Amino acid sequence: MPGVNARMLAVLHAGVENCKPSPDGRHYVGHTSVTVNGRICQDWTAQYPYIHHFTQDYMFHDGSVADAVNYCRNPDNQPGPWCFTTDTSVRWELCDVPLCGQLRYVTFVTVLKILPFVVMQRVARFCQRQLSYSFV
Repeated sequence: MPGVNARMLAVLHAGVENCKPSPDGRHYVGHTSVTVNGRICQDWTAQYPYIHHFTQDYMFHDGSVADAVNYCRNPDNQPGPWCFTTDTSVRWELCDVPLCGQLRYVTFVTVLKILPFVVMQRVARFCQRQLSYSFV
C-alpha cells in the first residue's frame, strides 16, 4: 500500500515512542490498545463484554481508570501489559509492548495483523472527504 511503511506500522502497533520501562510493564502508560493477536482492548471503565474488578483509580499509573481508556496495562502484576479484549471468545491477552531501549523490528505477521486497521482508517478518511465534497 503506497505511503505505508514499517515505521508507520510500528507506530500504529505500539504508539509513538511507546515502550515499557520494565519487563513486567507495571508502570507502562503508553497507548497500545491491541493485544499480541490483534484483538482490540476493552475499555477499563466498561464491564462488557467482561466484568472485572479493576475499577479503582489507584490500580492505574495513569492517575485514574478513565485515563487508562482501553490501553494495555498491568494492574495485577502479570508478566507484562495486558487487557480484557472485546472478543467474546477471549477474556484477556498480553500486549506486545517493547522494552524501552530495545530495537524493535516489525515482523511480517505483525504487518498482517495491523494492515486491516490501516486500510480501514484510509477508507474512512477517503469517505469523509468525499462526503464533505458532496455537500459543498
